[in-house]
Amino acid sequence: MVLTGQFQPGQVVCITGLEKRPELNGSRGIVVRYVADRERWEVKLDAAAQKETLGLRLENLRPIPRCCQCEEDIVPGEPSAEQACGHRLHLSCAQLLCRFGATSLCCLCRPKLSATPDLKAPVEAIVDEAATLLVQSSKLFRLSGEKEAQRVASLASALGKQTVASNPKSSKAHIVLASALAKLGDSDGELAESRAAAGCAPKDGLAQATLAMALLQRGHSDEGLSLCLRAVKEAEEEDAHLYFAYGSALQQQLLSSGGSDWSLVEKAYQLAANCDPYHIEAKLALAQAHRSSGSDEQATDLLKEVLKLDPRNLEAYCSLAMAQRAKGDQEGELASLLAAVKVGPRDARAHRMLALCLGRRGDFEKAISILNNISNIHPEDVEIKMFLAAMHKEKGELEKAYELYHSLSMSHPDHPVNSIVQRESQELLRQMSPTLAS
Repeated sequence: MVLTGQFQPGQVVCITGLEKRPELNGSRGIVVRYVADRERWEVKLDAAAQKETLGLRLENLRPIPRCCQCEEDIVPGEPSAEQACGHRLHLSCAQLLCRFGATSLCCLCRPKLSATPDLKAPVEAIVDEAATLLVQSSKLFRLSGEKEAQRVASLASALGKQTVASNPKSSKAHIVLASALAKLGDSDGELAESRAAAGCAPKDGLAQATLAMALLQRGHSDEGLSLCLRAVKEAEEEDAHLYFAYGSALQQQLLSSGGSDWSLVEKAYQLAANCDPYHIEAKLALAQAHRSSGSDEQATDLLKEVLKLDPRNLEAYCSLAMAQRAKGDQEGELASLLAAVKVGPRDARAHRMLALCLGRRGDFEKAISILNNISNIHPEDVEIKMFLAAMHKEKGELEKAYELYHSLSMSHPDHPVNSIVQRESQELLRQMSPTLAS
């Protein structure tokens, strides 16, 4: 007998075991309702090109678990963490919660706060709610763009300020508020809250690392490095966040001095990764250090390892594409960039990289189409328009390229790339002059 309680309307499922429509096996669907007299589940295919609704038996449906934190699917084989209550979340989301959250209570099971929690609410509850918003903000930046991400970060900031007001000695509260302010671009506020966090917990690695990173963001590499060295000696235990900040400080100094020896930077990031094998930022930074030192093979292996831990990591896909290009792996580069734009459908950088990759392969039509589409989402992005003009030039459409360059020069006269734009416009005029004269 089929139990109607197996699925809920709106639940995402995977279709499996169809014999008459095998091409649909593996497709995602959304449960509409259960039809008792037919003993079938109505499932709407979850694809833009397929609007069909099917009637399927229970054995042809498999639930797709969703992360209780970011509410995205947990794909088969993706690392995840199951909480004591039975709810699951991505390992990457679990890492963020461990960093920002005050307790390990599941975001679905812990008591919910009102829209405007009063100062009598437990500080841990407000910190956890703010941490949840920070995780969601990171997701929204990738999927919906900066505006929506900042809206959610503003909510996290408001909660963080309430938490600090009710418990000014909570380093976690100051860290969450500093992180929210960083997402909002308030570097002064971020630095002030980071200093407060470090003052509340002088031997806590995360609090000291938060301050060090805030200092580095403002270009204070000497102060940041000095802080890391002192904190590493005084910390009660080895801390991945602290080693990561130390590596970041060494990297900033190396770049500012024009040095080329990345060994100390690599060692610091490796220590961070050893302390916490799931510290994604440390592994991404280590991969970048490997690339800078010329070890593209090591970088490629490490980035593939990151993507096993976090298959939605946009930065990992883009970095992997660059490492693959350096190795001459054109097919691998293209596959990584196609995955990047799928993960970040609104990300300008991923689309620019994909268009350039296609342009190098001679597929100018597709490259131009991609740039036009992403330009509609980011109409003020000068680099997209520059790449678009370059693709038209490579395709031989000189007048269209000149039109785009000239428009850029007129609309952004003070932009740093304007000299390049004007030079390209003049070069195109010289190339077109015989045509224009005829």
